[in-house]
Amino acid sequence: MKKKQIIFYELNEVPEIIFERFRSKSNKFNKLLEKFSFYRTISKDNCVLSPWITWSTVHRGVTFKKHKIENLGQDVHKQNIDYPPIWMDLKKKGLSVGVFGSMHSNQLPQDFLEYDFYIPDPFADHSKCNPKSLEPIQEFQLNLTRGSSRNVKKSFFKELSFKFFISLFKSGVKIKTYFLLLKQILHEKIDKKKLNRRRVYQSVINFDIYLKLLKLRSPSFSSFFTNHVASSMHRYWEAAYPKDFKGKNKQDLIWIKSYKNEIDFAMQAFERQLSSLVKYAEKNENCEIWICTSMGQGPVINYSPVEFQLYITHPQKLIEFLNLNPMSFEIKPAMMPRWTLKGNKKDIKDLSNAIKELLIDGNTCEQMLGENSLTIKIECINKIPIIIYRGKKIDFKKIGLEIINVDDKSGSSAYHIPEGVLMIYGQDSERYRKKSLIPTNHLKGLIVNSF
Repeated sequence: MKKKQIIFYELNEVPEIIFERFRSKSNKFNKLLEKFSFYRTISKDNCVLSPWITWSTVHRGVTFKKHKIENLGQDVHKQNIDYPPIWMDLKKKGLSVGVFGSMHSNQLPQDFLEYDFYIPDPFADHSKCNPKSLEPIQEFQLNLTRGSSRNVKKSFFKELSFKFFISLFKSGVKIKTYFLLLKQILHEKIDKKKLNRRRVYQSVINFDIYLKLLKLRSPSFSSFFTNHVASSMHRYWEAAYPKDFKGKNKQDLIWIKSYKNEIDFAMQAFERQLSSLVKYAEKNENCEIWICTSMGQGPVINYSPVEFQLYITHPQKLIEFLNLNPMSFEIKPAMMPRWTLKGNKKDIKDLSNAIKELLIDGNTCEQMLGENSLTIKIECINKIPIIIYRGKKIDFKKIGLEIINVDDKSGSSAYHIPEGVLMIYGQDSERYRKKSLIPTNHLKGLIVNSF
């Protein structure tokens, strides 16, 4: 018998109802799901749920109350010692391990070159990879992620390089994917609203690369993270399922018609990836596929469409305005409209105190203060925001802020709920059937004990 192998596919935030609705439209997807044992999961994290929290709970086997990981870019070296993630524990046990994009994998373990492969998460502040040949692709994708948080970055040619093309052609991206990318570019020319689908194709490219590494190295455990369905659900739940809003729809019929297929489009990409994994598992004895979502999403009936957002486009200007030294701070990756800055304890405290005196349309900025980092959330009500600092009105443009028009005016018509999904494919996939509801902090133990 071949060695035990677990493929841990991290399908961020997709709830049971999305699986059910899509399987009713796709016979192929329905047949794929019939091969899996289906379990419901629940996040026991007693806080405002975010993926950087819930995935930390899945990976580390403890809830937020213990791991205290609450933001992207957070220093997790201490947590990696006290509550190491699945991949570190299995590697320590002597198993072969591969990591592709899992949340908070950006802080590399000292032995990351000893992993079968190790590609950090899409919010990393560096492009180091194992294998090194993927670093140009990682650098390109990090630039896209940073530039497409709200509106998809329309032009990416400046990020292209000869090294990128060499890396891409060697990476394992399929010929079919190149044709799909060409088709996407043509669709964009006809309908600018299709630009948002680039987020889906980022996952398509990554999965091709992951699948090649999986086939080449066949690690005992490997993870693959994708946010492409979650991203579509946040933005377009109302367009896909307007009846969920019980006649209280926020968008007009033109908007609903324009974006009604986006969640299904994202699920079609998942369907193709799931099919590829099943074909791989059928050829590899004792291989299991675990599909995990960490939590789910549900409709937000009274959400507000967003036409514009306030961004910090020049952080150095804002820091200078606050009478602090921009050279004392490092800008870390974060999910807009949040910004994370890193510095020494005193500088971060001084920055936090200064931000407290900054009023935007009468409100203070939300803060998450760490020992050496500060994350701030910038929001405004007015398209020309009223900025008050220490009682004085300030021109927002002169302090590094800018109003960005939101292309799809989507808002968040769906948001996080604790209920999620676990699906298992394999010979003994029914072994947890007695568990009617699996807390996500138990998943690490279930995986580790499977070997």
